[in-house]
Amino acid sequence: MLLLSERERQNQNSTQINKGADLENVINFRDLLDKHFKEQKSVSKYTFQLNVTQKRLSSATLKIMAITPKQMIGARILLEAKRLLVHTTDSVK
Repeated sequence: MLLLSERERQNQNSTQINKGADLENVINFRDLLDKHFKEQKSVSKYTFQLNVTQKRLSSATLKIMAITPKQMIGARILLEAKRLLVHTTDSVK
């Protein structure tokens, strides 16, 4: 019984370590995205800067945020457009 509980604890710890790396990738991606979303709109440019593959970043964002990196980029662009609309005095047609 003790052996089974020890194995379960080790399995949980290995999952947490992997989640930590995924979380770090997502946080780094969000930081880069906030700085460069106006110029860089492709996932490949971000993955190059992060030194991870597109598949790895996609897996991390799906696991942590439940959306793809491309969806995160689109959401950030949309958020900025909404901010600009709210804070403009110009006519919008």
